[in-house]
Amino acid sequence: MKAAIKIISYLWVLAFFTFFVTILYANFVGPLPLALSDYISTFQWALEAFLSSWLFGVFFIVGWFVVSFQMSQKSGWGKIAKHYKCTSQQPDTLKKFYMGSGRVGSIAHNNMLRVAASESGITLKVFFMFRLGHPCLQIPWQGIQSIDIQNSLTDKDKNPLLYAISSKLSWSKYAKILLKELPEQNLIIPWKEEFGSQVPNSVTMHNGL
Repeated sequence: MKAAIKIISYLWVLAFFTFFVTILYANFVGPLPLALSDYISTFQWALEAFLSSWLFGVFFIVGWFVVSFQMSQKSGWGKIAKHYKCTSQQPDTLKKFYMGSGRVGSIAHNNMLRVAASESGITLKVFFMFRLGHPCLQIPWQGIQSIDIQNSLTDKDKNPLLYAISSKLSWSKYAKILLKELPEQNLIIPWKEEFGSQVPNSVTMHNGL
C-alpha cells in the first residue's frame, strides 16, 4: 500500500512539474510543439474534471486520514497510547481543557492539542479532525519522571541555539514531559499556571523561564 501511494505521488509530481515547466516555456520562450500543447490541454481538462467530481471528495478525505495516521506513527503518539491510553469514563465536562501548540516526537502540533490536568494526571487530546491514530492520552503523575517549564517548543537539549532564540520571542508556556516508561520520547505540551497545583511532590519540576 505504501509503495503504491509513493508511486502515485511521484507520478503526480512529475505530471504537475511537466505542466508547470511547459506553461513557463510557452509564456517566456515561444510557441510549443503540438505534442506539448496537447499535453497542456489534456492535463487542464483532467484536473478540472477531477476537482469537480465526487472522486476529489473521496481522495481528500482518504488523504486527510492517511496524513493523520502517519503523523501519529512518526511522532510516537501511537507508542505513548500503548502505555497511557484513556480508560477513565470521567466526562470531559468535569475537566477544563486548554487548546494550544505542542511537539510530540519531531512533529509540531500547532494549535491542535487539548490539555487538562487533574489530581490523577494529565489528559491530552488532539483537535477532532486529526483523531485518527491519536486516541486520548491519560498520563498518570506516577508515570512522569520530571516536568521542565519553558518558553519554547524547541527541545533545548537538541537545539540549544534555536531554543535560546525562540524562547525570547514567545509569550506562551510549555512543559517538556519526561515519561518513565518512554524516556526517549519527546513530549512538549502547552502549560497553564493552574496545572502546577495538581502536580504531586513525587514529580520533579524545573522552571527554566
